[in-house]
Amino acid sequence: MCSSDLVPGNHDICFNRPFDADYTLARRAARENAYQAHAGRLAEFPVVDTLITGAGAVTLVLLDSCRHRSTHILSNAVGRFDDDQLDELERILDMVAGPVLCISHHHVWRDAQFLQPDAWYNIAVDSDRLAAILGDYRQRAPANQVLVCHGHRHALSAGVIGERDAEISVIGLPSTTLGDKSIDGMLDGVLRYAVAGLRSDGSWAVALQSVGALSPAGEPQRAKPATPPNAALRALAVIDD
Repeated sequence: MCSSDLVPGNHDICFNRPFDADYTLARRAARENAYQAHAGRLAEFPVVDTLITGAGAVTLVLLDSCRHRSTHILSNAVGRFDDDQLDELERILDMVAGPVLCISHHHVWRDAQFLQPDAWYNIAVDSDRLAAILGDYRQRAPANQVLVCHGHRHALSAGVIGERDAEISVIGLPSTTLGDKSIDGMLDGVLRYAVAGLRSDGSWAVALQSVGALSPAGEPQRAKPATPPNAALRALAVIDD
């Protein structure tokens, strides 16, 4: 039997439509209930499991990076782990050893300064503390290899964070269903999934597998709104059909 574990994304929990503020968080509560009906209780994060691989046991850690309680569209994409979740992660890592695979939706790294305004919408704002916790774990032993996989921007990226003698591998993954936009900023519509594994030296590696396109190749089609604009609004449009 195959099982699956999920982490929430900002469109699952935090999404507010334009001109539709959620100051009472009532709509967020409805989205949280819908998510939990299919994916388990949000209060259970961090979710921890042990994976038995050919290279030995691996600790899997799933984090909820959607703890920022957005009330309007401008903060839809802001990520946050919160201290209670990170405190529990720290406690868990005190009891394990060996490779760790950490999964979250939001990015966990940024430049020393926010060089671009959209950086606020890419990372979890308290990801510095997550990086410090994982870095402390990584420095305890050479075998404590750490890989963080995240999504959010729908763009493939790879790098390392942390101290030079105890680096943490970080992989940003494309959208499974909408594709990758790391090349030219446009989603390519190719469905993909990622497979993470350990090399013979104990370090992490990730391979992407394409499984086809979401729609046939050809002329791009523009989406049609469910409620077409009236003549007055169409007169203001800068793009014609």
